[in-house]
Amino acid sequence: RKEVYYMTDDGVAVNRINTDLCAAHLEAWKEILQIKCKETGTDPATLHQWDTGTADANFIFDGPSGMFNRGAQASGLHPMPAIDEVAEVPYDLLNDAHYASVMVGIYTQQPGFGLVAPPCGWWTAAMRFNRRRPGVMKRMKEDREIQRRMMSRMTNVLKAIFMYGGHVMIENPRFSEFWDQDFVKEWDDILPTGHAWRNIELDMCRVGSPYKKPTRFRTTAPEPATIHMERKCDHEGSHERLSGRDKITGRPKTAATGQQHTPRNLCGC
Repeated sequence: RKEVYYMTDDGVAVNRINTDLCAAHLEAWKEILQIKCKETGTDPATLHQWDTGTADANFIFDGPSGMFNRGAQASGLHPMPAIDEVAEVPYDLLNDAHYASVMVGIYTQQPGFGLVAPPCGWWTAAMRFNRRRPGVMKRMKEDREIQRRMMSRMTNVLKAIFMYGGHVMIENPRFSEFWDQDFVKEWDDILPTGHAWRNIELDMCRVGSPYKKPTRFRTTAPEPATIHMERKCDHEGSHERLSGRDKITGRPKTAATGQQHTPRNLCGC
C-alpha cells in the first residue's frame, strides 16, 4: 500500500492510499473535479459524463469538426469525445474544472492512443516576419505563455496515458519553435521503460493539402504502426502559394492561416 499525494498547479492537494495507482489517480481527480466545479461555478452537467468502457483513442485539439474523432468512429474504433474549445461540448483546458474533467476521463476510459495537436500559429517560423510589429510581438509573447501553461497540463495527460501502458503522438509543423520549448524537453523526462520518442516527417501535400506544410509527428507508438506515415513531397512543380485570399474563408492568406486547414486524408493516414 502506498500513500500518494496529488497537487494541481494552483496548490489544491488531496491524497489517496491505494495499491492500484491508476485507481488512486482517478479517485483523486474526481475529488479535484468536485472542488474545481465549486470554485469556478461550473455545472458538472455541462461536462462529459465519461463512459466506463475502455476507449481506443483520445484526440485533444480536434477542432470544430472533430475530424479525427469522426474518422476513428467510421473505422470502427471507440474514441473518447473530442476535447477542444470549439468542440460540440466545449472544453477549455485552462479552466480548472474542464482540465480536471479531462483527467477523470482519461483515467476512467484509459485510451490506448492519445493524439495532441496544439494550435501552431504563435510558434510558426513565419512569426519572424513580425519582428518590427511590436503589437503583434506583444500578443505573441502573451499567447505563448498561455500555451506553455496549457502544455504543462498536457504533461499530466501524457503521464496518465503512460501509466497504464498507452501511447501518444504530438503534432506540429516540422520547423515550428514549439519543438524547442522546455515543455517538450520535459516530455523526454517522463517516458516510462519500454517507450521511446520517434519523429515522423510528413508533408501535408501527400494527404491532400494544396500546401506542402512539412509536419512532424512525435510519437511513442511502435514503428510498424506508423511507418506508412513517412511521406515526403514527391510532386513536380510548385505548391499553391500563400498569397491572395483563402478559398474557404475569403480572408487574406498568411503563412499561418493559409496552412491551418487539416486535409481530411490525414485522418485515414
